[in-house]
Amino acid sequence: ATGLTVNAGPKITSATPTSLARGASAQTMTIVGTGFVAGATVAISATGVTLGTATITATQITIPVTVSAAATLGAADVTITNPDGGRRTVTGGLTINAGPTVTSLSPSAMGAGAAVQTVTVTGTNFVNGAAVSFSGTGISVSTATFVNSTQLLVNVTVASTATVGPRDVTVTNPDKGASSLTGGFTVVTPPTVTSVTPASRGQGAVSQNLVVAGTGFVAGITAVFSGTGVTVNSVTVSSATSLTVNVTIDAAATTGVRSLTVTNVDKGTATLASGLTVNAGPTVTSTTPSALGRGAAAQTMTIVGTGFVAGATVAISATGVTLGTATITATQITIDRKSTRLNSSHLGISY
Repeated sequence: ATGLTVNAGPKITSATPTSLARGASAQTMTIVGTGFVAGATVAISATGVTLGTATITATQITIPVTVSAAATLGAADVTITNPDGGRRTVTGGLTINAGPTVTSLSPSAMGAGAAVQTVTVTGTNFVNGAAVSFSGTGISVSTATFVNSTQLLVNVTVASTATVGPRDVTVTNPDKGASSLTGGFTVVTPPTVTSVTPASRGQGAVSQNLVVAGTGFVAGITAVFSGTGVTVNSVTVSSATSLTVNVTIDAAATTGVRSLTVTNVDKGTATLASGLTVNAGPTVTSTTPSALGRGAAAQTMTIVGTGFVAGATVAISATGVTLGTATITATQITIDRKSTRLNSSHLGISY
């Protein structure tokens, strides 16, 4: 008589991964072996571990595993049970590790447009290879550097179009343990730049005040012009909508249009593409006469050169020299002067 048939039970060769941490979500466990049949079940002995739907072949089972933040730590057994009751257990087949926690970020806010900024993430149970992510869109992480178990250094860029407001910050260890700090980081409204007055200055211009109009300016804001040869001496915040930027333009600065970028202390930035035009400065080829004696009255000086424009001024460094009205063309200036001092002097032209 055939009273009972004893079937071969399942055998387990390996189960990977061999460890997961608290906070791991829907991580695929792959169990390799033999004798698996449709309807087989998988059990993990630790509390706080939930399993999804298994995919089963005769030699492999894959199943999603989620580990709660309160799951029992330490080694847990992995058991396969076929529908006929045959079973096999791998003792200590999965180790539950402590997951990370995130307590703070510094800085915890940045303006939209902030580029390549370092953020310090503080917490516990960080391990080498931990990754950091921000909720929403517009914040990219280029690197996350492991410092120690309580600190990560994260290099982030906030797109100029990033939505302002709070973001959640998540740290995920290589064992998939994860933790999030709700609202741990805030994207701040960036400044804007609408105009610069005056919008052009000439080569060689010294200590010129430019008034920058826009929004969102705060104390400590900086300003920089593209290219070389335009030096920003100071930036004064008149109000949230107005800055005074004092600049000096090198005599050899390249002529043409320069962009202006302002950056708040929270690294939020704004750029005005046509922020300033550098004009060609005047050149002086000759002055006639080159000398006058004391007492000379209403003598006409002719200055020959290039780049003279209406409104140009002439200055002579000697004391006791007064100048009359200038007649200006692009290549010549004629001006009356009276000298009461016989002496070497310097000529300057500006506009």
